[in-house]
Amino acid sequence: MFNHDTSESASNIIVIPDIRAEIMNDLLLYLYSGVTIIHDFDDACDLYYAAAKYEVLPLRDACKMELLVHLKVDNACQMLCLANRLGDESFKDNILKIIKENGII
Repeated sequence: MFNHDTSESASNIIVIPDIRAEIMNDLLLYLYSGVTIIHDFDDACDLYYAAAKYEVLPLRDACKMELLVHLKVDNACQMLCLANRLGDESFKDNILKIIKENGII
């Protein structure tokens, strides 16, 4: 990528508009060290998205478990939309199962 005549080559910067810099740092930290850092619910959603996008399945699954632990009325729809957006049927099924079992909605 940096060997061709591209804007990335000229600037040495790759812009990834759908992932925040902090989340990309957390993804890279995981890739290089195996360490997972999830600061809060929003970061867990964003890191889950990034891990799914780049097919880092162990990190995606860790984020998924963290999100399921924190499933509440306030965030159930957000989580369901995220799982649907990424086509993660097992995650959607888990969310719906927990919603039904606990009467969250």
